Amino acid sequence: MVTNIIKSIAVDSKDNVLIGGLGGASKLEFNQKQKVNIKNYFKDRPLVKYNISAVFKDSNNVCWFGSKTRGLYRLDGDKIKKLTYLIEICFIL
Repeated sequence: MVTNIIKSIAVDSKDNVLIGGLGGASKLEFNQKQKVNIKNYFKDRPLVKYNISAVFKDSNNVCWFGSKTRGLYRLDGDKIKKLTYLIEICFIL
């Protein structure tokens, strides 16, 4: 796994375990022989910047990773995509 300091755990629709913590996130996939395949995310990036403090599965079975310093990420298949929004601010004078 990418971290041994775990801050959040979730289970996806395929019973994979998603773990977030200091240094990134991991997905543990269990096969029929109870062998574990581990996929690590953010492992080649600086530990402090990718401190994953939240893992969440929404009602559409989409898994999300949240970081206090780097924003919100969506797990899309086996790829991580950063969520970006363009926020329009209007001022009334």
